[in-house]
Amino acid sequence: MDEKKEIDLRDLVNRIKKMYPIISQVMPLSLEEWVDGFFSDQHPEQEVVIWERISERVDRKWKLAEAKTKEQKVEIFKRIIQKEGWGGNVVHLKKQYFNRLTLSATGKKEVK
Repeated sequence: MDEKKEIDLRDLVNRIKKMYPIISQVMPLSLEEWVDGFFSDQHPEQEVVIWERISERVDRKWKLAEAKTKEQKVEIFKRIIQKEGWGGNVVHLKKQYFNRLTLSATGKKEVK
């Protein structure tokens, strides 16, 4: 692997780490799962850009709505995903986690 590619990968990981504190409040993923998910995508750079926009909007809306509880944050997150038309892409890519998101917000256990 050449040095330029390594720098790009480090930059992507740093960008993912930057948005993780926001997204981790509503997506039940470890940082490792989150990073692995991006790097398993065909176009990780594009996915990072999409999620950066999502995390910025979510954070802004949480502050405007003064969202405090996990349920409030999950509801705002879901509305943004659906309203922006990301539902198809984001939920498809992270569907197993989106299902866990709903369960974790309601306090229910996942049934396998």
